[in-house]
Amino acid sequence: MAVTVRTLLVDDYTLEELPDQGAQLILVVNGVKYELDLSHASLSEFRQAIEPFLRNVEGRRLSNELYREIVAATAPEQPRRAANRAIRRWWEMNYRERGLPEPSSNGKGRIPERVKQDYLRSAGRAATESN
Repeated sequence: MAVTVRTLLVDDYTLEELPDQGAQLILVVNGVKYELDLSHASLSEFRQAIEPFLRNVEGRRLSNELYREIVAATAPEQPRRAANRAIRRWWEMNYRERGLPEPSSNGKGRIPERVKQDYLRSAGRAATESN
């Protein structure tokens, strides 16, 4: 007997089969990472829906390298070393504007709890988590 296995890609919003690859949206809300497969129409609708929430906030595009480090650090299965590298890099870039202590020049030593908590808040994770 022959068996055929067919994998369908479904729009997570409309629950309709996607005729093409659609678009994958990665979203972090309250420390939970969501990966949504959406049609281009659903993605457009999503962007229109969140636009009022983003209208008055100043955003900045992250470099690809920093974005990957943040994603890696906020993923719970990542080792502590990768998370600490991302925290240190964020700390070096943000300590002045956030009033944090200056990081060590050699990139070693203990990361203060205050820095970890501020990093977690800025990365969209619950401040009660610790790395």
